[in-house]
Amino acid sequence: MRTGVGVQNPASYAIWPMIILIIVILGIIGYSIYTYFRKKQKKKAPPKPIVVKTPPPNLYALKEKYIAELDNLSRDFINEKVSLRIGFQQMSSIIRHFVFEATGIQVQNYTLDEIRTVGLPRLDELVTEYYNPEFARMSKGDFVESMNKTKRVIEQWK
Repeated sequence: MRTGVGVQNPASYAIWPMIILIIVILGIIGYSIYTYFRKKQKKKAPPKPIVVKTPPPNLYALKEKYIAELDNLSRDFINEKVSLRIGFQQMSSIIRHFVFEATGIQVQNYTLDEIRTVGLPRLDELVTEYYNPEFARMSKGDFVESMNKTKRVIEQWK
């Protein structure tokens, strides 16, 4: 009769840690492949948006309508009914809708990069100016100055 202790295979003790290690390694490899292809996909230039310009209706009435909306927004901001962030978001929406009605280009749905490809530099400048106060963690911006610029762009639109 044998009374000794036999030596067991070391792998029989550590099967779960090995399985977990294999899963982690496969996860890292999978994530690396995913990020590689995602970066490759992002390098492609975004497709240029389709621009269909239509003649504006009565441009004078359109300008009056949107300047009145900006005046209402200014009043709400001064009376503290809207925050700085919301004010810039609404100002961006107003100018985008004005440009849409004046040109027929659906810029209200465009990102900043898409707006840059359309070829409307004044709109590009305004939306760039709005981005920080709209999306930064702490909104900072000169609302009155941006409002005046927006009104000037609408007033000078041809």
